[in-house]
Amino acid sequence: MTQGPQRRGRQRAGAVLTGIAACGLLLFNTASRKGSTDYADLDAYRRLWGDLAIAITSYLDQRFPAAVVRAEPAVEMGLVLPSAADVYRRILLDRIAKEDVRPTQFWRTVKVQAFLRERGQVGRPLFEDPGRAWLLAAGFRALGGISPFLLLWLGALVCCPILLWTAWEFFDAGQSWSGIAFLAVLASSPFVVEVLAFPRSSAGFYVLASLLLAPLAVYGILGRPTVRGLLLRALAGGLLFALAALCRSGALFLLLGFFLALAVAARRALATLTPSRWLLLFAAASGLFLAPYLAVRPTQHHDIWSAVWEGLGDFDRSKGYTWSDAAAEKVAQAAGASTLKTPQAEAVLRAMVLSDIRRDPLWFAGILARRLFATVTQQKLWPWAPLDGVSMAPSTSPNEGFMHKYFRYTYTVDFLCLGNRQWEIPISLLGLPTLVFAALAGVAWWRRSPADPRMGSGLLLLLTMALATLPLPVLISTAGGQETQTFALAYFLGFGLLAEYLMGRARKRRD
Repeated sequence: MTQGPQRRGRQRAGAVLTGIAACGLLLFNTASRKGSTDYADLDAYRRLWGDLAIAITSYLDQRFPAAVVRAEPAVEMGLVLPSAADVYRRILLDRIAKEDVRPTQFWRTVKVQAFLRERGQVGRPLFEDPGRAWLLAAGFRALGGISPFLLLWLGALVCCPILLWTAWEFFDAGQSWSGIAFLAVLASSPFVVEVLAFPRSSAGFYVLASLLLAPLAVYGILGRPTVRGLLLRALAGGLLFALAALCRSGALFLLLGFFLALAVAARRALATLTPSRWLLLFAAASGLFLAPYLAVRPTQHHDIWSAVWEGLGDFDRSKGYTWSDAAAEKVAQAAGASTLKTPQAEAVLRAMVLSDIRRDPLWFAGILARRLFATVTQQKLWPWAPLDGVSMAPSTSPNEGFMHKYFRYTYTVDFLCLGNRQWEIPISLLGLPTLVFAALAGVAWWRRSPADPRMGSGLLLLLTMALATLPLPVLISTAGGQETQTFALAYFLGFGLLAEYLMGRARKRRD
């Protein structure tokens, strides 16, 4: 056997082992941090019980189509029946206790007889992303029953193939240390672990879509793309992206990064470069990537203009915008809407936002600039508890509403963890490797240094991740917390790229 095949074999074995180790660490941390979850404490989590109710009903309709279904809402003997979500919550809590199902046992199912006896119909909210409920129902069908805690594990289970793919692309591109370091930090981030398992929100699927960019961008920018390889990866990536976007429509804001990665890959895949050929390949790859989402694009989606209206509260101090559903609903009702989650409310809030932007574009430009700075620097996380006594900058205006609470839904991105133990890292230290690598790449480019020919490609990879994760927090709001912190994935990548650079320099010194 020649040295080439031997080396490729070692690379592939290393990629598989690294991917498996990253998956194992992610699942271990998920089990450790979610093992004490008690659904009885989560009565107020509307989206949790709504997703469970839709998934349970979908499973029952498919598995027991002949069962009697009672309409909901319905009136019997003058009394309005409780909603299916309330009924299913009561049954689930009872079955969890009686059958001793643990939060870590996502594969365990409970008996369905009680659900069939009180089976109901569940309406699909117009302004909710339907994908998580669909995915949960598919999981129930795969397991052959209703699993109470599968919802907590959907994000981590979908993340595992992405981690394996990422490891493969890094190793195949000859950037093994980058892959090891990036995946180690990723799987050790309590922010990533907890947002993937957060039962109240599907924001974890926005993080998953962001992570999906990594293997595609590594292949296109650092790897050795071919026409066939690019098209296959575009289709595979498109399937996973469609899943993430159905679960969290905000993932669509990441498309700029994906298109950039596909464009670079198309350009590098062709030995003979002409504008028409690489544009054709780019169009084909982009079409394959978008096709799965376009094929199943739902009529349901997350509300848009209420998020935009409330989001202006992150930095507006003059026009009365506030990061609060209650404040937005009050404004919408004053203009004639019945409640917040309605087309009428969306129209009212849209008109108000666009009117203010047209009348005062400099005001809006100032908000965009402050959002950009806050996202890139992770300004909200500048305090460090050992030095400042707090881990997060406090709110400074009533306009910020519940912004502080949203950031507190999970551990913030400036923590690392192993199981139930966590350590806070100063945000400046977390971002330092990225700054150092960017500076080294800039110097290498300025000097046209042949010693580090891949530094420029690494910098382009960083920029691709950064550009992908900027549009949502900049155009909508930094107040959502999870989407703003997702930008720090560029910090994680910078750490991996700097590790590769330092290990390469160490090898050269030894040689």
